[in-house]
Amino acid sequence: MIQLRLQPFPFRFQLGTVHPQFDLLAIGPGQGAGGDLEGGAGVRQGSFVREREPLLAERPDRVAVAQAFEGAGAEAVEQPLNLWPGEQRFPAADGLQVRAGVLKQLLVTHAPGGSCAIVLDEGLLFRTNESAFVETKRKLVDECDLWAIVSLPGGVFSTAGAGVKTNLLFFTKGRKTERIWYYDLSGVKVGKKTPLTLAHFGFAPDGTVLDDAALPATLVADWQADKANAGKPFPSYARLLAQRGTAAGDSRNSWTVDFAARRAKAREEMQPLVDQVADIKAEVVDLKEQLKRLKRDKAPETEIETCAAQIGEKEKSARELEAKAAAIDAAVFDLKAVNPNAVAKVDNRTPQLIIQNIEVQGRIVADALARLSALLGGGR
Repeated sequence: MIQLRLQPFPFRFQLGTVHPQFDLLAIGPGQGAGGDLEGGAGVRQGSFVREREPLLAERPDRVAVAQAFEGAGAEAVEQPLNLWPGEQRFPAADGLQVRAGVLKQLLVTHAPGGSCAIVLDEGLLFRTNESAFVETKRKLVDECDLWAIVSLPGGVFSTAGAGVKTNLLFFTKGRKTERIWYYDLSGVKVGKKTPLTLAHFGFAPDGTVLDDAALPATLVADWQADKANAGKPFPSYARLLAQRGTAAGDSRNSWTVDFAARRAKAREEMQPLVDQVADIKAEVVDLKEQLKRLKRDKAPETEIETCAAQIGEKEKSARELEAKAAAIDAAVFDLKAVNPNAVAKVDNRTPQLIIQNIEVQGRIVADALARLSALLGGGR
């Protein structure tokens, strides 16, 4: 059984990002979801499972917010949400089917111009090995402007029983995706005593942008330790949001993917394969006509078998080329956040220094064991 659960913090963050005035339609998976939200009277809330259709029908042009991932103590859904006609079904045992189903419902019911924020686990973003997931993401980028993806730290929802790595997606229906702005928070360490807060995004509770002094130390420590950043403001999500998609919006933690260029490059790589398939299929048509004539004229069995074998080989070759082209196309829809600007920590020590450090640590361990042994011996 797949379960859906809403967490108040990301819900508040989603509301503030897509529509700072909080005058919107908010849909959560559970009954009374997000009941402790801080917002204006214009916020409408309800269960995505039971109330999504009347809520979206009421104002489909409003901003919608939804969350879908596995979690304990949540509202249960025993079967996937509706699929659009003629589409391949998701594997029955695949936990991603419900999250994809929620996304698809929003794509179907959301009116042009409406914006949406949704929490999805990372598996849905990078999975390209099954056409159902690829086609869901194709529909998303073809019908909506997927303008931002925020990579959240692992364990953000662990207290709710959901240990999957998650991301926040923001999109507006009615415009095709051209560029996607990413912001990376995956390096932030979170836990039960150190949860992710609005401050990690650079927002104060009232939605204003925080100064560096008010940002969590775990967020800015590495940045401030780098002498090259002296005197520079920390590139928080809140600070860069208005500049997303431009050079000014790119930083150590953020980058922009030219999605239109990625698709164009893939089409260019696929075209030779598509042309080869077309040529082979034309040859197969001719060979099949030849095979009919051979059978009609009662040609020797060896000639018929040779012709049939040629058809089989060419059809196999065409299938292999089609699979290669499909793989190139599917790779376009791997939307996982991979930070190209991340600062790698390189160990510049020589092998000799590493060996010396191992010896030092070995002596420390040996001394500690000797003291422990002495203490235990003295107690007898």
